Amino acid sequence: MIEWLNMDGDGIYVWPCYVLTLIVLIANVWVAKLQHASLLKRAAARARHNDARTEVLEEISP
Repeated sequence: MIEWLNMDGDGIYVWPCYVLTLIVLIANVWVAKLQHASLLKRAAARARHNDARTEVLEEISP
């Protein structure tokens, strides 16, 4: 097992690359989820704003 992890002396270069790649992939998914949640909140707020504006316009129109 140790020989496999060592990769004939190249493990010291290979494993940090795997770890960095995993960190970047996890961060990419995390940021995408945060942005998606933010956009959903903004869309809901905009929809509420438009609904309220429509109600006001209906009240003042003849």
